Amino acid sequence: MSQFSTVDTVSESAVVVGLSPSNTEVVGRLRFDPDADISLELLYREGIEHIIVGPRISYPAILGRLINGPPFTLVSAIVASRRWGAADFFDVKIVGDLLLVGMHLPDITAKPFDEIIVTLTDLNDWFASSPIHLSLDELAEPEVGRQATITCKHVPRFGFSPMGGGPSLLSGQVMRPSIDRQHRGALTNQFELHLRPLTPFGLEDCAAELFRLQAFMSILCGRQMFYHHVRLYRHDVKDERRQRDAVTYMHRFACPSTSTKRPRSDRILFPLPLICDSLPLLWSSWTKRYKLYRSAVELFTSTEIFGGQLVNFQLLAIMQALETLHRNRFGGTYLVEKEYDDIFIVLNNSIPPATAVDLKEALRSRMKFGNEYSLRKRLRILADGLPGGAGGAVGTLIHPSLQDFLNRSVQTRNYLTHFTSVLECEAFRDADLFYATQLLRWFFVAVLLVDMGLPEGHLVDALTDANKLTEARQHFNNTAPPT
Repeated sequence: MSQFSTVDTVSESAVVVGLSPSNTEVVGRLRFDPDADISLELLYREGIEHIIVGPRISYPAILGRLINGPPFTLVSAIVASRRWGAADFFDVKIVGDLLLVGMHLPDITAKPFDEIIVTLTDLNDWFASSPIHLSLDELAEPEVGRQATITCKHVPRFGFSPMGGGPSLLSGQVMRPSIDRQHRGALTNQFELHLRPLTPFGLEDCAAELFRLQAFMSILCGRQMFYHHVRLYRHDVKDERRQRDAVTYMHRFACPSTSTKRPRSDRILFPLPLICDSLPLLWSSWTKRYKLYRSAVELFTSTEIFGGQLVNFQLLAIMQALETLHRNRFGGTYLVEKEYDDIFIVLNNSIPPATAVDLKEALRSRMKFGNEYSLRKRLRILADGLPGGAGGAVGTLIHPSLQDFLNRSVQTRNYLTHFTSVLECEAFRDADLFYATQLLRWFFVAVLLVDMGLPEGHLVDALTDANKLTEARQHFNNTAPPT
């Protein structure tokens, strides 16, 4: 299956599809663009108006096959446009959210899969070992010069299941010497990661598992990781057919256009050799607490290092991610709910009866959340929870006066939310705003990994060697409000 197998290249093919309700077969062209759409272009002449009744019609699944190729399923498809073409042909464009190549899945709520195997960008760097080894050997006399010898290297595998249940994570390696380009001595060798949930799963579960793995690896690597291959395996397929019948999973907007075009001067934050002993604990904590981490991590991954935003929106997103992380993971109220209810009643009754209705509602809204910790207090608690507190080795690697830095970050967030002249003089601006956001990302990563159980020594070593952190810290020289 040479086409439609990777999510970081454009693929297209002539196809035949059956459109409901009549399942009339229509010829078209299927195109996958990782920076844009999964689109199906159809050309049809006779009676297509009975099949496609308008530009808003949607299909849970469209079943088809590549010409001289495997079957496919286009999931969550909608007719984007339809117009008359030449010679009375209809030109119809259908856009889908997900493409499965290798199977028909008419019921998208079904759960036919039991394993996901993925390859990710930069896995070689994470393993800290290239699977391809090149050596130059002197030629024996009477020959002159050297000959290049290319070999594939095996790397030890790892595998573990999280304590308390959850998907197991295993490493794999695929070695294909001298088959991609015959007579050229080419070798292909790639690392893979295997996810094996406890029970059979469907497309919705698959998307959740893929994001969980992608976010986990991106946190460890200190930069966004993207999928190169995603293959699903069905639980009803026997071992001898399992590899042949694997299903390629390709989703819309699979790879932002900036992801592979940026220079990669930064090193991997936590290469596998550094954290190999801690990886089972990290994966167990990640799996066990993922529901608590998820919303914060989604906010975190929306910031510039994971996609691209204006710097003020980056700071707002990362501050909200930190607040969400603390709230979901640790709670954060001054009193138990019953005790605060008594205080709320007293405060509510103290509002003068003649107060305008709008003002009453505004005051009650503020009092309703009055029992929750402020953002400033939440960040102070997160910093104190680092090894050695805010003044420990981890905290001072992020900023030498971490609590002061976090206080001013809160002031900046308040200004970017309200834009008052009083708050403006306290806020970061220009270059300071940019580098403050960088430092806040490192703070989020440190807090998350400490909570997952990463030993302090590993975290200190990684932060010490992180060029991007050093650069941000050196360029950020002003934590005092401007005079």
